Amino acid sequence: MNSFLEGLAEDLRVFEAAQAARNPQATGQSNARLASEDLRMLAHMRSETLRVAAITAGVASIANALARNGSEGTVAPYAMPIVPALSTRLSEQLSRQGNTEMFFEVYQHWFAAESKLAFAQELSLAIVREPLNADSFQVLHADAVADAWCRVCTSMIALLRGLAGAMEGEGVSISPQNESDVISLLEKAAAGESPCIERDGSFSLPGWAERRKERRRTLSVPVKISVGIKRFPATVQNISTGGMQIATGFMIPVGSRIVVHLETDRELDASVRWSNGTTIGIALARSLENSDPLWTADFSLN
Repeated sequence: MNSFLEGLAEDLRVFEAAQAARNPQATGQSNARLASEDLRMLAHMRSETLRVAAITAGVASIANALARNGSEGTVAPYAMPIVPALSTRLSEQLSRQGNTEMFFEVYQHWFAAESKLAFAQELSLAIVREPLNADSFQVLHADAVADAWCRVCTSMIALLRGLAGAMEGEGVSISPQNESDVISLLEKAAAGESPCIERDGSFSLPGWAERRKERRRTLSVPVKISVGIKRFPATVQNISTGGMQIATGFMIPVGSRIVVHLETDRELDASVRWSNGTTIGIALARSLENSDPLWTADFSLN
């Protein structure tokens, strides 16, 4: 995505120079700057949408797997990651410019995607807030969650294509790297497939989408965690090379130092990087090696 923005910046410099040469008056220069600022905003929106869309395809993959297999599948029903919202700053800018010709269609696509994303997130949060097991997992609920995320995928496709069309209408044909790959993932997820779930149940996304190149696995492992001198039961929901997502049943402040105690008597030192109610994300003090048994162990999801 950086190369896309850098390439666009060069195109805009040429564009501004050409506009100034055609109309050297102050008004013409002002219009050129306005147009280039609009194009920069569209470019940033396109990059932001692409990042969120890639993660959305991953979430929809998990939701679709749950709808097909329930809690008997390879993905724990309470291991639903929550994707980030689209940029609030960009939303505010767009709301001020949405009535202009350049932004009108983008305005509609952006807010359609934003509203569907918020709805799907709320359904997914219901799973996080109220962990389900094999006995209580309802297929009807899983279908509703999967349908919501499939709709988000469809909206993301429309938004990406709308942004591309708006920029092409202004003479910019350069596209972000990986955009076609992300649209392909979205199309498969929107059709009810799980393109980001491997056969062993591991969760896979392009490294650039997660802003890191890390192996990731979705699983359900009972553990105990120590916070100070207190030890509590918890469940590891997914692991990556450098961290874990853990359902704790209680809140732990960001920045807290903890120890994860595995049933094998192994201990992992970590710190809390984010907290979403009773679910936390931790950064391991020492990254996992590719040969670590956590990647291959056959853990029960019950």
